[in-house]
Amino acid sequence: MASTQESPDPLEQAAAAYRTDKPSITEAMKNFSSVLAAADLSGPVHELPHLLTCAKVVLRQINEHTLQHPQDWADAHPQGEEETGAARIEALTQYKVVHLLSVQVRESGGKVTKLLGRRFLQTSGMTDAVGEKATDLLRADASLPPATVEAFLDGWEDAVLGDDEQLASLVWAADFSRVLAERKAARLAEVAERRERLDASEDEAQRLREAMAAEAIAPEERVVEVADDDEDLARTTAVAEELAAIGFFLKKSGVTDARFELQTITPETTAKIDACRGVAHVGAFIGKHLGEQYDAAALNKFIDTLQTTKASIKANPAYTIADAGDIWEVAYRKARDSEWASHLVVPAVAA
Repeated sequence: MASTQESPDPLEQAAAAYRTDKPSITEAMKNFSSVLAAADLSGPVHELPHLLTCAKVVLRQINEHTLQHPQDWADAHPQGEEETGAARIEALTQYKVVHLLSVQVRESGGKVTKLLGRRFLQTSGMTDAVGEKATDLLRADASLPPATVEAFLDGWEDAVLGDDEQLASLVWAADFSRVLAERKAARLAEVAERRERLDASEDEAQRLREAMAAEAIAPEERVVEVADDDEDLARTTAVAEELAAIGFFLKKSGVTDARFELQTITPETTAKIDACRGVAHVGAFIGKHLGEQYDAAALNKFIDTLQTTKASIKANPAYTIADAGDIWEVAYRKARDSEWASHLVVPAVAA
């Protein structure tokens, strides 16, 4: 006798991965606020009450945000030239899943921030829209320090999208306390290892001096060459600082969105571009790629190169800096914390 059991709904099957994605957005927001409150004291001090106010606003905007209907989303995000048919089907399916989940949560009276996690935010692509609304609300709150507002908004976006993997891995840790303890232990172990290396180096240096003295060799006769690894690290760091600064500029100026997709150039965007023409690296990029009639194809090609370089750097363990992430993350934070970044986080033209 043939089975009458219905096949499981493929969307419901795919939704299981989102429902089990931990931590929830709310829990990750608590982690992020804790990290920012304990940030390096050499920079602005962020008071926890201010951070919690920012967190509540962002969480509320996430819960109130209505996702586009899947057909409208598909029309607004046409298949890319290099996107395969299989990849396109997968993208459409995943968006249908997050749309279904958002509807189900809303109809049940729940909150997506308590029931879903980072994967939902990334697939839905709501980060830009939510960020814009939260930015307007937070900047209008005179009780909040501007430096805290900007640090919160930029840091949360970086944690969601993964621009700062060191931060993201901590914010989205399922066991926040355990990861903190592991990082502390790793730092202590590294300090001990460095001390051992220093002691060993001193012993080796003393033995070398004794051997040289025995052979009557003067120290001046030694030839010291810069190691190839050091040269490579220096070159790659310079490249990372240039491209990360340009990437930060593109997203924060509005030339692209958070996913590096080109946007319409508005008067506000133009004002921000003009304000950054004198910035190292960024100014040269603007002169070459953002003239009155810029070439979208050439700009997209540059962005592809930027993202390929970023991926290559992040995939190479040699470019990891202990307790700071990789050199791309360090370079991105350098751009984010720079003086010229203020030209991008505050509208440059009057409303």
